[in-house]
Amino acid sequence: MGRIRDWMNSSGGRWVVGAAAAVVIIVAVVLAVGAGRGGRDAQVREIRQVGRLTPVVCKACKQPFERSVPYDQQFPIDCTNCNEKQVVQGMRCLKCKKIFEKPTALVFRCPHCKYYYDDRDPGAAGPDMVPKPAQGE
Repeated sequence: MGRIRDWMNSSGGRWVVGAAAAVVIIVAVVLAVGAGRGGRDAQVREIRQVGRLTPVVCKACKQPFERSVPYDQQFPIDCTNCNEKQVVQGMRCLKCKKIFEKPTALVFRCPHCKYYYDDRDPGAAGPDMVPKPAQGE
């Protein structure tokens, strides 16, 4: 044991021990990063496939509902009620909480409770934001 200790304390022994420790640390880091990346990629793929819970409306059966839609899915999609491919993106009203087909217009009202939406300004919505009629209308 004494000779090994003496050799490790010599200048050549220190270099060998230092190099061996560096190799062990580098291998550990490479393995940890490689294992972490593979797990993360699998999680990302799974999340993309599962998608997000989205309010939708079927134009065929007029049924509003929420459905998990994958992130790369294009509308229209198949209806779970009538099996027609006429499901479009909807939105849930902030006031009455009912789902309706998302309009393409920037200014619109909820068809159920007439709550006012103005998508030109993300902060402007609600009954107090109703535009005043122009003079002569």
